[in-house]
Amino acid sequence: MNWVITDWFRAQSYFDSGDWRATWRGEGGGALLNQAPHQLDLLCWMFGRPSQVFANCGFGRWHSIGVEDEVSAVLSFENGATGTFVTSTGEAPGRNRLEVVLDRASLVYDTREDVILIEETSIPISEAIQRNKAFQKPKTQLRRFEVNGQGGQHQAVLDNFGEAIVSGAELIAPGADGLDSLMLANALTLSGAIEQKIDLPLSALRYRRWLRRQQRAEKPRAQPVVAALNDLSGSF
Repeated sequence: MNWVITDWFRAQSYFDSGDWRATWRGEGGGALLNQAPHQLDLLCWMFGRPSQVFANCGFGRWHSIGVEDEVSAVLSFENGATGTFVTSTGEAPGRNRLEVVLDRASLVYDTREDVILIEETSIPISEAIQRNKAFQKPKTQLRRFEVNGQGGQHQAVLDNFGEAIVSGAELIAPGADGLDSLMLANALTLSGAIEQKIDLPLSALRYRRWLRRQQRAEKPRAQPVVAALNDLSGSF
């Protein structure tokens, strides 16, 4: 699987709008925790939690921040599958494109197209590799599925949460389901920082110790004059 989600463009003014934004002390990270956790959550839901990751992270590559604003990662899964995950807040217009390759089909979804493309092969790819001539690809059939909207998004989840409190409705997004994607975000951040492969599950204690070191070493980000004046005006 390959997921490119780079349409999270943010100008420097976005980060300057609050001293908690894009800091180790405030958010505990950057693009992986603020912009891309939804995709990481879906990634774990659809493909399972990776068993090992290796990430190249740009910490303040495009913005005056100390946390990650660009990530390119290689993912390995327990079942032998591999993947890549790329995200950035420094590209425009960017893309949100998911590709999945299976033994009998490939799937592509790009949010710009609002259509899911599934190309089925006449025989399994694993069989074609063994039996076909050198350059003979298996025949395929393309199927298109129109995407009808993007679901209820945040509102549907919040409504369901309220219903669970009031009437005991079953949660569609239990808190425990988010643990894998949070661990994945932390593992990618740590991998990029120490430039090493990280095995999952990641020790929470190991990551907490590393994060605390970043928090202690972090220097306050200087506020632009406009942002500082806005803060002052709000205090009167």
